[in-house]
Amino acid sequence: NEGEDRETKITITYAEASMEVTIKQAKKAEEPAAPAIVITSDNPMEFDMNGGIGTITYTIENPVQGVDLAAKANVDWISQVTVQSEKIIFQVAANTGAAREGKITLTYGMLEPVEVIVKQAEYVAPAPVFTFTPESLEVNFEGGAQSVTYTIENAIEGAEVTASCEAAWVSNLAVANGTMTFDVAANEESLRQAIIVLTYGDYTFEYAVKQLPANYDPGLSYLAFTVVESWAD
Repeated sequence: NEGEDRETKITITYAEASMEVTIKQAKKAEEPAAPAIVITSDNPMEFDMNGGIGTITYTIENPVQGVDLAAKANVDWISQVTVQSEKIIFQVAANTGAAREGKITLTYGMLEPVEVIVKQAEYVAPAPVFTFTPESLEVNFEGGAQSVTYTIENAIEGAEVTASCEAAWVSNLAVANGTMTFDVAANEESLRQAIIVLTYGDYTFEYAVKQLPANYDPGLSYLAFTVVESWAD
């Protein structure tokens, strides 16, 4: 039978007697639907330079009994690929170079493999961070030789620290081996402040130096500020 369910009758006669026999035939059985892997998470998957744990979610339509899903990465920076029920867990390593791309291939029985693309951004060096000791400097009115130490977090290979200051009363400025030295002239004026600018690669950092006046009164609070706009009636 290539069509729908069908039936017919066979009539048996003998002299004046007769009887009917009903014959039924079922329709042709339908072919079982083919299985399919359906990815329900992003494809491609994007990761930043730090990497991390990724999760692919999936479903299998019309699964075949006794057949299991398998998954494998084609690059070593994608590792620990583990197949679980309706999800695949994997680890992406931190990237120390250019942007890169890999893939995880899913296979299921005789099905055509399904690929999930994994992309990772290029490495960008974190910005350096300067820590000064002390955080800022307050010098008495007499001035003199000064020394400030610093440390650099996220150092830039091959970069050197240089320093400059526009204030004429800060002189002999030098930077070497984590120490910044300079001389501060005696202050015959009011409270004053200078900014030392340190350049490191493409980055700049500022260090504040405040000098007290000769008539400094410890019972008062002194503030240094810069006038950026002024006017008169």
